[in-house]
Amino acid sequence: MGVGPGRGPRAVAAFSPQPPVSAASAIPLSLGEPVVTPDSRSGLHKALGIEANQERFEFGPYRIHREIARGGMGVIYSAEHKDEGQLVALKTLNNVENATEKQLKRFVNEAMLAKRIQHPGIVRIHDFGVAEDVPYIAMEMLTGEPLSDLLEERKLSREELLEILRAVCEAIHHAHEHGVVHRDLKPANILLRGDGTPVVTDFGLAKNLESQFQLTADGALVGTPLYLSPEQVAGKAKDVDGRCDVYGLGVIMYVILTKRLPFFGRNPYEVYEKILRQEPTPPREIDATITEDLQKVCLQALAKDREQRYASARCMAEDLALAMRAEPVRLDRGQVPEAVAAVDTPDSSSQRVSPAKLPPRSRSRSRTATRVRRRAPRADSKKETLIVVGAVAVAGLLFIAALAFAISQFF
Repeated sequence: MGVGPGRGPRAVAAFSPQPPVSAASAIPLSLGEPVVTPDSRSGLHKALGIEANQERFEFGPYRIHREIARGGMGVIYSAEHKDEGQLVALKTLNNVENATEKQLKRFVNEAMLAKRIQHPGIVRIHDFGVAEDVPYIAMEMLTGEPLSDLLEERKLSREELLEILRAVCEAIHHAHEHGVVHRDLKPANILLRGDGTPVVTDFGLAKNLESQFQLTADGALVGTPLYLSPEQVAGKAKDVDGRCDVYGLGVIMYVILTKRLPFFGRNPYEVYEKILRQEPTPPREIDATITEDLQKVCLQALAKDREQRYASARCMAEDLALAMRAEPVRLDRGQVPEAVAAVDTPDSSSQRVSPAKLPPRSRSRSRTATRVRRRAPRADSKKETLIVVGAVAVAGLLFIAALAFAISQFF
């Protein structure tokens, strides 16, 4: 693990308790085509005091070539190890100088989870550490397209896309066997290598079910709104296990089959209402060429009650393979992998969150928002309504009294 000059004790402290990792396998962040360097400095440019238009510079043991992707929390650079010459995708925090303790913990969480998942379908980690007071993760460089682009451009057949999904199911099952739930599965987080092998990326929201610290505030939801499971929408943190990823896989399958999402709306509020209360339109009602068995697999993965879903991603992968061969599916829910079983133990209290609240309808947010709140309980809504009605009534009485007084003074 590379560690540079320690000007920032907080960043170094976040890494110091963790053992070194090198050439480990697994972990995450979607890479895309090179993007234009932003006018305002951020990421390493801001942290190191480098001009925004300077693409190439040195950072710890790496030579930075250019920025290739960014998200709300992280920035990805194409980089080369100075001594080994290895080309990597180097991830750092965006605006690291203002990073909170929670963000630093989440960043470290990514790197530490990498030690536990070694699978060809999960992006590899080569190194992580701190250099020049900036934490970083050096990952496998992936140059393929994200599944989201392939779905949008319709470059592949339904059968090819389903085979990609089957392989992703196997990779996710492997992560579950090692106690890691992704919690943010979506087409943009699945990339293809040059040989067409799918790779799951972006475990930034992954949940380590053995961890005792809580990375999200009470009531905060994590994940991408359109792909969240009902238990995530309901804010039931103790119920989030491997089956929430099965639900995410079901949403991806629905998109592959129907070219549309099972639930959508003008804002997260509407989407969450549908996720909790509406059943998805059966795929065959949208496209009659979809087989009965493919529909059965998809709808079982999308069951609102997690007990009715596939208990493991492998069970889903096996039925998906059968359906693709036109063989009868088993619909065997199987067993939840022990490492990701959501068990409510005395130690699990730190992982609980209160039911989240959705934003008001007028405060529509982006589809890519990762934190939204669910509607307040019905009793609270009634109380708020009574308060508003009372306030309006009082205001009306005051207005009438003032008007009466003004008239009496006039006459």
